[in-house]
Amino acid sequence: MEEIPKKLFSYVKGDEETEPQAGFTAQECGTATKLFTHIGNEEENEEGLEGVVQGFCNAKFEGMKQKLFAHLESEEEHGKVKMKESLFAHIQEEGAENTIPCREDVNLNYALNELENTSSICNEQNAQTESLEKKKEKMSSIVTEATDDWKNFHLQLIEKIEKIYELPDGEESRIFYRFNIVIGTKTFEKTVSTDDVSSFKWVQSGSQGIAFIRRGAKMMDFGEYVSNVIAGSNPSVRIVYAVNGWKKINGIPAYVYSGGAIGSVVPNVSGNAKYEFEFSAEKVGTEDVFRQSIGMLDICQDKKISLPLYLFAHMGTLSTLFDEAGFPIKFVVSVIGKTNSRKTCLALCMTKTLNRKEITKPAVNFNATEAGIEKAIGLHPDAVLVIDDFMPASNKAKQNLLDTKLEKALRIYGDREGIERMTDFSKNPGAGYYPVRGIGVITGEHIRCWAAN
Repeated sequence: MEEIPKKLFSYVKGDEETEPQAGFTAQECGTATKLFTHIGNEEENEEGLEGVVQGFCNAKFEGMKQKLFAHLESEEEHGKVKMKESLFAHIQEEGAENTIPCREDVNLNYALNELENTSSICNEQNAQTESLEKKKEKMSSIVTEATDDWKNFHLQLIEKIEKIYELPDGEESRIFYRFNIVIGTKTFEKTVSTDDVSSFKWVQSGSQGIAFIRRGAKMMDFGEYVSNVIAGSNPSVRIVYAVNGWKKINGIPAYVYSGGAIGSVVPNVSGNAKYEFEFSAEKVGTEDVFRQSIGMLDICQDKKISLPLYLFAHMGTLSTLFDEAGFPIKFVVSVIGKTNSRKTCLALCMTKTLNRKEITKPAVNFNATEAGIEKAIGLHPDAVLVIDDFMPASNKAKQNLLDTKLEKALRIYGDREGIERMTDFSKNPGAGYYPVRGIGVITGEHIRCWAAN
């Protein structure tokens, strides 16, 4: 029995002029494809050869590899790995692109047992070819899946995200990683901070509870595994600002918005995706854009009404630049009108630049809390925020509450001081800080006026 595999392997390595050796009656000899085809149809094989032939030859190569991979992935004996590598080298060397007639009743387990008996011969062949290393690289994910018996998943690092938060005394950055969690044929995506990346909990939640670590495995194994994945990856890097608007990136002013940074020479920079800003670089400076912009003045029959809003919208986009130039915009514009006079629609159409697809929906109104209004002001830098619907209240107590909110908004825009709230229990820096770098429009049926200073 020991001589049969030796003869088979030596015969396969021959060229087209090689004559059949003793014990073989092939009709044609030379290439591995012809030999396998012949042996697959041979009815008088010596005892034991049939199992080897079935394992190697009775399936198309692609089908055979798929069944073998499935078998090895479920195989728990680490000793099978060397055998798997040997077979990879043999398949690569003998021309895996060809197909061979086959039967479906392939006994892979039996074939593996036969191959194990000839492991020394296979190892000699593996040492003589460089194709094994290339094959191992291509199949690294499969090998990892077959030998990593302490978990049922593997991680792929696809992006490194540097998130920049604005603080009263400057900026602070935090690093996040975006992973693919691969479990069999399923892939889940999850973004996690550096503070939480060594915990297995984010993998469980990100995979909908499918991922698991087998009982008895140490939790330290997961931390080491993640560290190795990060150290061995070269993902793309993206810079994300928590608050949009004008920034100095490498000393150069740039307008950061949801989809990028206008004027930035640094690639892969963007802002808060929740506040979408529509920008088409190919239309910058074109006559069509200029005419459409001027055409906004025709919204009102009396341009004395539409012109102030038109100019105010442009001022809002430049708000930070006015501050840095020493001319801060310390006032708001009020649009006053009766019920159903469409004052809100006018204000939104003329001034709303963020999330303009939701043109009929104000970002905030006077039904919000003081804290809600403060947050909305802080998240609309270098833009106009419409605070909607200051209306007469049904009683004095409610009217006083509305007046307090209005006074608060006017003082914020008049003082232009950032709003700070307690963040002792927040993971994200700057979570309770809202800079005032935008301007506001207030709509209502009547509005009392205060001097901010």
